[in-house]
Amino acid sequence: MGKDLSIFGTTITASFLQRKLRTTFNTRCTFGPQFSIQQIGCKQGFLSVTVRLLFDWQGDDCARLPTSLVLKIPSTEILAKNIRCTTPEETQEQHDRLAMILKVGHASETAFYQLARRDAHLMGVLVPMCYYAQHFRRSGSQSGLLLFDDLCDMGAVKPLYNGLSARALRAVFEQLANLHAYSLTNWTWHIGADKMLRSTFLEVQQAFPLITRHRIYRTIASLQQDFGNFFLVHNGEASLLDELAAAVEDQLASHNGQLVHQQLGMVSVLTHGDLWTNNILWRKVPDSDGETFDEIIALIDWQNAHAGNVAEDFVRLLGSSVDPEVRRGELDHLLEYYHECLLAKLRERNVHGIPYTVEQIKHAYERFFGQASSRYSVAMNLARARLIARLPSWVPT
Repeated sequence: MGKDLSIFGTTITASFLQRKLRTTFNTRCTFGPQFSIQQIGCKQGFLSVTVRLLFDWQGDDCARLPTSLVLKIPSTEILAKNIRCTTPEETQEQHDRLAMILKVGHASETAFYQLARRDAHLMGVLVPMCYYAQHFRRSGSQSGLLLFDDLCDMGAVKPLYNGLSARALRAVFEQLANLHAYSLTNWTWHIGADKMLRSTFLEVQQAFPLITRHRIYRTIASLQQDFGNFFLVHNGEASLLDELAAAVEDQLASHNGQLVHQQLGMVSVLTHGDLWTNNILWRKVPDSDGETFDEIIALIDWQNAHAGNVAEDFVRLLGSSVDPEVRRGELDHLLEYYHECLLAKLRERNVHGIPYTVEQIKHAYERFFGQASSRYSVAMNLARARLIARLPSWVPT
């Protein structure tokens, strides 16, 4: 591979990476002839290009250098290619939206990993080691980047269509208890949070309502076209999808998710913001075909990290990555388990009280679940995929 070849259409080149890595690891080694780059997954990153860097170091101290790393470059190339706009106004709004997503999202993720590296012993959350982070430069819209420890050989995501089990969910809730215990006992993370950790779906939704509406209603229309009969009620005289569309319109108009903190009097915590199954790496089962244990090795993709409500990540996770029967049957148990884990983590820090009750958390969860239905179409697409999977083989789809 030529050293100046750009990486998957971005402004990052191999020669640029070599310079940054030599500085990061304080080495004079260079990339050898076997240096290669492999894209991770296929169209899995909506906001980035993510690749494995496989090194063939040449030099005296190459033995101490990593044999591989993961490179994440903010990019909206996939979104730009797949989202269709019907008017010039929507087209311009989309361009503005993508620019905002890149800038705000990458700034939030960079700030989070800097925080995680500084306070790793306090946070106790499993995240990849970030060796180097670069903010966007004024010239070149895709010159931001992140370099991580490579976990590809030991970890994998669980398939979305399977849904997470109750046991796997408890493992995630333990990690969230660690994150929230850190949030409630180390207030230094709040410094500058309003400027650096502010990447939320709600902010994008409010700033660009035309695109948000178009995306959500397109998903509802797909469900109506493919499975309209599944949603009929009252002897076929009404459709639950019509009720969903009305609820979405109400949520888009009121943005009541902003009011949850104020109305419930709940202290904000550090929030992942996009916690679903594709952003959780689980330990692989050795010599298996993609199977994983229910052991988390890392929570990834923190570009939506922000100061938020304790219930936000619960809603995102349970609404997008869990079978509805599991979600409804396990919700109370999971919230109780989380509360117990959080109390135990706070006691380790000599704090013997929790600033909110299980009832408050559940109330916030219910409020955010309505708001989430207007922001996340993943859950609706998951439902569509499951309907297809359950149809007899002779039914065309």
